[in-house]
Amino acid sequence: SYMVLASQFNSFLDPLTVFMALPFSISGAFVALLAAGQSVNIYSFIGLIMLMGIVKKNSILLVDFTNQVRDRAGKKTTVRAGLLEACPIRLRPILMTSSATIAGALPAALAFGPGAEARKPMAVAVIGGVFLSTLLTLYVVPCVYVFFEWLSAKVLGDHRWAQEPTVASTRRGASPLQGRLRRAVAVATPTALLARFLDR
Repeated sequence: SYMVLASQFNSFLDPLTVFMALPFSISGAFVALLAAGQSVNIYSFIGLIMLMGIVKKNSILLVDFTNQVRDRAGKKTTVRAGLLEACPIRLRPILMTSSATIAGALPAALAFGPGAEARKPMAVAVIGGVFLSTLLTLYVVPCVYVFFEWLSAKVLGDHRWAQEPTVASTRRGASPLQGRLRRAVAVATPTALLARFLDR
């Protein structure tokens, strides 16, 4: 999976950004199983395997379109500007596909009768994992993308980061790392993304 994504993105770091959504999906699935009173069995693990493929598409949508936006500008645009343009546009399909997945799994999660004990854990795991990962992906993936781009710029000696004023420069006594973290969180704030999304 990593090598396929690395060949698709032509990068060794972008697949790692995509995989950042997977731990949240697993934790969301276990929390949902606990809340629904379901056990961890072979059927819930089948749901987890399904979840791996479903959840990665959110990160792929964000990372791939952000790269397209930056490539279209000839990499002259900053990482922040690329994310602020790409994330609101990709918010709609992310919410639509996640909502459709949850709605499709609800009948199986609420099923009764013969065979329900096989379908319920699988559906509950999918619902919990998709719900939590969708919420946290909007925060984590852009932040990790910013961090990896900054790390790549430091290693390769790219000076595009100098074009963006850091928050640390406006706060006396704040370290550069604190400024980069504040900037990453500001880029990924769902409130700002929703505002841009509703304006369209």
